[in-house]
Amino acid sequence: MLAVLLAGTETTTQRLKILGQLGAFRFLTTEPAESRKLKLIAAVRDATEAELPAQAAALADIWRPEPRSFLDMLIHRPTEAARLLARRPVPGIVDHPLSGIGEEGRQAFIKSGVISWRETGVVHLVAGVGNFLQTCAGGDSRATPSGLTPLQLLLLHDEVTDALRQSSTMEAAARHIVARTLIGCLSRVDLALTVESFFVAWESHQSIAAAAQQRVRTEPVGVDATVGLSTDNSVDDEQWMDCIITHEDLRPEAFAQCTLAEQHRILREMFAEDWSEEDELALETVAVAPVSRHCAGEHGGPLLRRRE
Repeated sequence: MLAVLLAGTETTTQRLKILGQLGAFRFLTTEPAESRKLKLIAAVRDATEAELPAQAAALADIWRPEPRSFLDMLIHRPTEAARLLARRPVPGIVDHPLSGIGEEGRQAFIKSGVISWRETGVVHLVAGVGNFLQTCAGGDSRATPSGLTPLQLLLLHDEVTDALRQSSTMEAAARHIVARTLIGCLSRVDLALTVESFFVAWESHQSIAAAAQQRVRTEPVGVDATVGLSTDNSVDDEQWMDCIITHEDLRPEAFAQCTLAEQHRILREMFAEDWSEEDELALETVAVAPVSRHCAGEHGGPLLRRRE
């Protein structure tokens, strides 16, 4: 367990400070100062993973945890430490999806690195990290020999730090080291790396979602064939052109002087099925003057206008 505790620190200075908060170094009063120095260096120096067991043994010779502390129970009476945690009330869990926070909010979340916090009796999780930690180990018994998921390990880490915060005056860094020591004895899962993987996956998912949303905003909706509208809801020019009748579209006979009966016949043939009873009635009630070859604008009104 001391090897796990040492692995949780990064520098010699931090190691000395944390060990000083969690316990005390003990030397024989008759031991020379130079010998004490050498033992201390061997116990707190930077070491590789392969050297940690030997370093932990050197630390055990000269250091003891604070008597009756949680770390003391964890090292010498682990069953008692387990009972202490089991007697604590089970906290509630609240998830915050972080939807609709925008690009600036997403960057602030990534920069903060905060995935959870605790209020009285409640643990708050954000952005679906609970679901990610519940499944990311993939059931690998080698990584989690205790059978606990990374989510359960995170909640256990939170329980230990909260218990230490209520029962001791140690600093937050020291509480984190004690909780990390317990987690390290139960699992090989590195919670820090797992959380980093969550942020990578979350950021990738957000980028894909943002790109998809951008495509939805920019892709054309398509033309509604029933109303002849273009993508900006305006009527197509081609649709309008079909409704416009120009002098060039009229039959040549319309430009020659004709009797009223002949003009009626020409109009009926031109409009065919579009000719209605209202048009017929209009011709019977309104006298249509003969139209010369010079057409509308010079001798009178136009022969036809655009039908409404």
